[in-house]
Amino acid sequence: MYIPYHTITTTCHKKASYLAVFLFFCTLYYHQVIGESLDAYLEAERGLWVKEWPGQAVLAVTQFYWTMYVHEALRKGPEAMQEYLELNNKQIDEIVV
Repeated sequence: MYIPYHTITTTCHKKASYLAVFLFFCTLYYHQVIGESLDAYLEAERGLWVKEWPGQAVLAVTQFYWTMYVHEALRKGPEAMQEYLELNNKQIDEIVV
């Protein structure tokens, strides 16, 4: 997201105001990026997806899906937890190697 400097400076006369506006736009940007990466996670191969998105978005999205999948595995029982552990280890190996 490109924000012209004059857009911010015309609305801000003090450094504190400038920083507040800057942080506001950063928050909007990352909100948009994380929303798009949530959708893309289900459509792309995970190893490629991790490399295509910013680190902050990757952390947020993978934590979301990790929580969802662990909750589901806990409901299904120990066998499901073991399967999910193996899947997680495989996913880590794909990224690290």
